Amino acid sequence: MDNQERAIEALRKIETVINEVRDIFPNIIKKEQIKIVPKDDNDPIRILKRVSGIIVNYNESNAERKLESLLKYLGSISREKK
Repeated sequence: MDNQERAIEALRKIETVINEVRDIFPNIIKKEQIKIVPKDDNDPIRILKRVSGIIVNYNESNAERKLESLLKYLGSISREKK
């Protein structure tokens, strides 16, 4: 398995977790489920690094803010794909 495949696998796992934990935070708008597995035009390693950068230094006091930032970033990726 090469790095691209590993990155895509990691993004799929992150996607699943995000969709499960969104329900914990009532202030976050619940639209359709997040789809972050990249298409050919988006580099999965770049996306994974950005996602990692958002969630680094997570703690309970900033959990909602981190999740909002992550959803905002992933929403922008979704718009780029269309």
